[in-house]
Amino acid sequence: MPARVTLVHMIRYCFTIAEIVATALALVACGGPSGGEPALPHGLEQATTPSGVVNAYAFVHASSPLMMTTDHFGYAIETRNLNVERIEVSVQDIGLFSARLLFTEIDEAEAVSLLQEFETDSKGMSSRSWSGKAVTFSRGNLDDGRLMSIGWHPDADLVRERFPMFWNDLRLAPSEPPEPPLVAGFVRNAGDLLDMLIASSGIAVPNLSDALTLVRIGEVTFVGYAADVASLPTSVDSDVLSDFNVSVLAIATSSYPAAIVGQVFEGFAGALGLTPIEIDGRTAHARLVTPEIYLIVLRQGATLFFSIAPTRVQAEALLSSLPRS
Repeated sequence: MPARVTLVHMIRYCFTIAEIVATALALVACGGPSGGEPALPHGLEQATTPSGVVNAYAFVHASSPLMMTTDHFGYAIETRNLNVERIEVSVQDIGLFSARLLFTEIDEAEAVSLLQEFETDSKGMSSRSWSGKAVTFSRGNLDDGRLMSIGWHPDADLVRERFPMFWNDLRLAPSEPPEPPLVAGFVRNAGDLLDMLIASSGIAVPNLSDALTLVRIGEVTFVGYAADVASLPTSVDSDVLSDFNVSVLAIATSSYPAAIVGQVFEGFAGALGLTPIEIDGRTAHARLVTPEIYLIVLRQGATLFFSIAPTRVQAEALLSSLPRS
């Protein structure tokens, strides 16, 4: 029998990147590099968000459809293969989110919309709606869940217009990364939300909220890169980067001036045991976070770039593709 993967697992998959990024953010740090035309997941420019508060967001679009099965979504009498073109996730808080999946065929979306849902593991309510090739799932209390689902429609606000800080930081991402972009997103009110996200990831980051507050970081932007991703994982842990050969670039800009960030940065780097290294004539700081996660941090003005990858070679290659300041 195939492993049962609920919608909650899918949400955690999208934000595994945010969880792993959080291991670096204890030293995160307006000046900085100038952006160009970054490589982004296809369709992100036209992406919209539900109405209401959005504290985290992820947009997933692979170079070819992702394979899933009906077992991801509910109780199916017979398992059916599905092809997902795009996944969008909007999170207000832990346990209160909305996810929209765009399938390649209308009958796939209809089949998913008719499945009997899994029992919820909390007092929260869940709902789903079907329109054409898209199915929208919401989770939370009854009122908020319905509002998030209803608010996700073609006339909703564009992500790039509603969240200008996210879009500005995305402009700093590389135009020619080593691998194609798979996912992009952000976490706002970063300290508190990331503290909760990472609590179940198995990676310890003490005092994360305090560290982010100290250096005035309120929002973190991330882009994940991978080639030949054909399916979603059936579980989420720190091995997901190596299992799917994903590299992640996180971008965080402090509201402090670059000079103050520079003074604070060395102290954080030393406290976390980061070792100075040189990449293309620029000084960065690196460490092995886990056997499957290598981290390199590069500061440009008040902006910090976190390259997180399964190997040092991959992490360095991602930073080398960044535009020069």
